[in-house]
Amino acid sequence: MYFDSTPTPAFQLSKAFSLESLLDFFYFSVVTITTLGYGDILPLNYLSKLLVSFEVLLGVMYAVVGLSLILVNKDTDELIAIEMKKILEDR
Repeated sequence: MYFDSTPTPAFQLSKAFSLESLLDFFYFSVVTITTLGYGDILPLNYLSKLLVSFEVLLGVMYAVVGLSLILVNKDTDELIAIEMKKILEDR
């Protein structure tokens, strides 16, 4: 197994805001909310860890709600098709 000896980049919310740090925050946020979790950037302080935990839960909820909407709409579409078929047959 190969272990990289380079230090893992980390961030704190108190870090000075520059374009580079904002891009790092955005990258980390996208990786976190999509639940990919590359692990190449880590939060350091407790506030950062709390916000990251919230974002992970939010990403999981997006997946759950999105899947449930797809499944609910599938059943609804089938019911609409049945009702339309009944209406057309009655004519």
